[in-house]
Amino acid sequence: MSTQKMMVNAIDPDGKWLYRVGGISALLVGLGYIVIIPLYMMAGVPPTGGEAKLIYLAENTPVWWAIIGLSALTDILYIPVALVLYLALKEINWSAMLLASTSLALFAVLELAIS
Repeated sequence: MSTQKMMVNAIDPDGKWLYRVGGISALLVGLGYIVIIPLYMMAGVPPTGGEAKLIYLAENTPVWWAIIGLSALTDILYIPVALVLYLALKEINWSAMLLASTSLALFAVLELAIS
């Protein structure tokens, strides 16, 4: 008696690119935060007082622009991560994943608005 092995895909083969984009976005978000930490250390603690703070900001302008730019990039990369997490886990609990994905997307939008 012979048995045939059958390959079963858990996801749609045409939709794999979306999961790949979400995974790469998640890795880039993590890498972005790892890069932001040394940038904060390079900038140092801001001093108190008006004149001292203006001098501090003038000396550290490129570092702060890099921090803001990376923060904005990581916020934008949260959108595909939220979408892919929703698509991957909606079969387990649709309403919980909708709430979680919406919360992650709102976090990204609000942080972009604040930055």
